[in-house]
Amino acid sequence: MTALQNMTTAAILVVALLSHVTVAHVYSQCELANDLKNRGMPGSIPDWVCLIFAESSYNTAAEGHLNSDGSVDYGLFQNCVVTFCSPSHRSTAGIGVDRAMLGGGCNVNCYSLLDDDISDDVACVKIIYAQSGGFTAWNGWKSSCQNGLPNLSGC
Repeated sequence: MTALQNMTTAAILVVALLSHVTVAHVYSQCELANDLKNRGMPGSIPDWVCLIFAESSYNTAAEGHLNSDGSVDYGLFQNCVVTFCSPSHRSTAGIGVDRAMLGGGCNVNCYSLLDDDISDDVACVKIIYAQSGGFTAWNGWKSSCQNGLPNLSGC
């Protein structure tokens, strides 16, 4: 390879790697409560805020650890790859998430749940909430929120 070919190859590699960067957002408690309220979330906002803190510490780019069934949970709400999103790979075409690889009950690519736009996360969570009968679909809610919720009166 010539020096020019090496530099071109290196530049393409850098662009491809940078396309994988996820723009994350870590919410404050009140910012999250207000955003969820504006999005018309079902159930109580304090329950959602508690659940999200338990699941992702308010971080839109949270990726869970490997679950016992081999799945991984994604995003602010830690939606499960086995049921609700497609575990396809991140795109190498320089456009971020490969939109052709949608799937699961929410018809969404798991990696699209990791960015700072939570519109797809919220749409998916509303499906999960409706299908599961409420907050009990999330272990974080069961372990952290049943016996006490955050006070959001200052929000």
